[in-house]
Amino acid sequence: MGRRQTALQTRARTLAPVLALALVAGCATTAGYEQILNSWIGSGESQLVAAWGPPDSFYVTPDGDRVLTYRRSRTVTGGGYPISYPVTQDTYGTVTGADGSLGTFSGTTTTYVTQTTPVYSQTFRCITHFTVRKKTGQIATWRWRGNDCVAVPQD
Repeated sequence: MGRRQTALQTRARTLAPVLALALVAGCATTAGYEQILNSWIGSGESQLVAAWGPPDSFYVTPDGDRVLTYRRSRTVTGGGYPISYPVTQDTYGTVTGADGSLGTFSGTTTTYVTQTTPVYSQTFRCITHFTVRKKTGQIATWRWRGNDCVAVPQD
């Protein structure tokens, strides 16, 4: 039983971070991110730069508006940890006694096999564009793309 507990404990240790990440990530949504972006409509460019830092790039449209671009990227690596699982083998047979009598036997053995999970990497990105109107100097629109443009919705 001691080895079985060890295998279960190993599984629990490996699943705990995954479950914790799922709970935290489960609260962050694209709607929450859009809520944050909407809060910048009407703000000045300098306010945005003070809060978000300098943009990664910008360009000027033909009508003179500025489009500020922010890029965020992160790579998460997982796997590469050992897991153990039980392998049970049933054994049956016939034995001949010293006096020539026949008898049967049966038994069960369990061994634990350890394997290493595959290593994987997942890249998360978010690219956000803010359009600042030339006439007002205020943020008028935004757009985003990527698989990591999420935030926890505000109350």
